[in-house]
Amino acid sequence: MPGATLRRRRSLPAAQRRVCGCDRRAEGCAARLLGADFNRRAATSLMSLLTSLTSLTSLTRRTKFPTVGTACPMEPPVGSLVRARQQRPKDLQPWGAANFSELVFHHSRLFVPKNAKPPDGWIDGIYASQNPANCTRFLLLENDVSHAGLGMQARFILQALLLAVRDQRVLLEIPSSHPNRSKLWCDRPPYTFECVFEPWSYCPAPDLERAKAAGQITSPKVRFPYGFWDTNLPVAKVGIDWIRKSQRLWQGRTTWFSGDVHGVVSKVLFRPRPWVRRLSKCTMREYGLVERRFAALHIRESVEKQKELGKKLPSYASYETIAETMMHEYNVSHLFLQTASPGALSELTRWAHATRTVLAFTHNPRGEHDSWAGWKSGRQMLEATIAAVNLHIASKAIVFVGIASSMWNYVQLPLLGSGGKPKQIDVKCSDSVWKITVATRADTLLRVSDAACSAQEKRNRVALAPGGGRIWRGGQGLALATAGGRLK
Repeated sequence: MPGATLRRRRSLPAAQRRVCGCDRRAEGCAARLLGADFNRRAATSLMSLLTSLTSLTSLTRRTKFPTVGTACPMEPPVGSLVRARQQRPKDLQPWGAANFSELVFHHSRLFVPKNAKPPDGWIDGIYASQNPANCTRFLLLENDVSHAGLGMQARFILQALLLAVRDQRVLLEIPSSHPNRSKLWCDRPPYTFECVFEPWSYCPAPDLERAKAAGQITSPKVRFPYGFWDTNLPVAKVGIDWIRKSQRLWQGRTTWFSGDVHGVVSKVLFRPRPWVRRLSKCTMREYGLVERRFAALHIRESVEKQKELGKKLPSYASYETIAETMMHEYNVSHLFLQTASPGALSELTRWAHATRTVLAFTHNPRGEHDSWAGWKSGRQMLEATIAAVNLHIASKAIVFVGIASSMWNYVQLPLLGSGGKPKQIDVKCSDSVWKITVATRADTLLRVSDAACSAQEKRNRVALAPGGGRIWRGGQGLALATAGGRLK
């Protein structure tokens, strides 16, 4: 009927707008294709097609990689990084003096229970202890240990947390009062690890001037076990250096936490702040890194580290051999490199080009000498940013490789897969006395079973035992011992 045809023609633009999402080019295309006989069935088909095209276009835009070297500089937000305290977390388990009534401890001052271990390894209990309903007892921690990397700092901070839990105190980090050992990791307020990591507690710090005037602050005069704070006073204050000097607080079997160390490190102490997560995501997007679809490699190499260990460090060939083997085992083509050494980056770049590996890394200055925690003035915030971003990116990897003697593993491995004890083994290579750690997530099969590799023995074609695979570098194979189809 003429009237119906007229109404259909008048309704044509509106229908096209609904289908095409107000895209004028798509609307014009639809009008040419369908003409005046536009009908509901065709509209449905066209809508499905255009939705798919829109999704594809959106995905293409999202995965468009920025320019390498300029996309994600390791720069923190401008200005102060102080954030308002949050409300007390909900759904905390009950925690108080009653929790200690039946516990027996390995250590006289540390929370190291030996007669009980809940399924979660005390994670929930420790988290609840640091977020009490009434914030009245504190252990204030000053970061006054210079020239110590984040891994070593993490070891001391965990011991401070065990001290606080045992004495029923809330652990808070405050700026160091030492004139030559302050602002070691953050050059702006709050001058603590809270610049890059989430606060350990919702409790605000007490007013130190008021507490001092009231005689409510206690600090040990000498190292433990020859001195300790007054447990009756509400505010105790120590420096990380006091814990370092008090070796009986962190050396020996009785000082090691009997619960889930990895869970406490990853879920209580070292949770990256949102801006660190955004910067990490930017770097991952730049190289096309997808969670569980890449490997991570840490190469610790510097003049100071070589002097500290006194023995030859593993060669680049050793790292490359193990990394390449693990990438083959887990069927990934991307490798995220953690290193402060320009030499290591240069060599791994050459190797990645030869093996067609996608090598990812953060864009920041590198040098042959250590530069964190006071080694180089003016780089505190930069080094903290680099460390936090590298930790978070590597936590998304399917497998991690790094020298076993580095304390970096102490904080990186717990973050691998965001909690859960990782599966790991130390691999011994022939060119160094130091072993290399290979670790996977708690829910992932570890596909390396013993501790022997050779970075020197080369053959033209080397086939691993059944279930293994082949390793290629520039047309030559690199021999690795195997056992039962698994890498040794």
